[in-house]
Amino acid sequence: MHSITGAVSPHSDDLDARIRRYLISMSVRVLCVILAIVIHARWHHWSWWIFAVGAVILPYVAVVMANAVDTRAGAGATPVTPQNRFVLPSAPTTAAPDPDVIITIHPPERPIDENSSDSGPSERTLVAETPRSLADSHPSPEQSK
Repeated sequence: MHSITGAVSPHSDDLDARIRRYLISMSVRVLCVILAIVIHARWHHWSWWIFAVGAVILPYVAVVMANAVDTRAGAGATPVTPQNRFVLPSAPTTAAPDPDVIITIHPPERPIDENSSDSGPSERTLVAETPRSLADSHPSPEQSK
């Protein structure tokens, strides 16, 4: 059987092949038993021993063949390894911060109180935001003139 992919064949295909091998082996065994009985009863020839030994050994051979897993077909695609691999540099092991790096953290933008001085962000007083009502959000006709 030919396959256009590297996918493994289904388990049912492997099981069917193993059952077929077992049935063929056991059919040959039944034929050996019949031939051993007929040859010994009819002709008393020494060749019936060959068929008797075949009838005794074939069950073992049939079981071994039925339990053998087919490793030839459907082994899958060969794995691909990349030619060039980029290796990341390892992280520094020291926990001390680098003195050359300056980190600046800015406070979030919020409304400020108009009464506070404008000397810097640290002296500003933050005012809590209050939700405006629906009436406050729309200007009155007198305010729009």
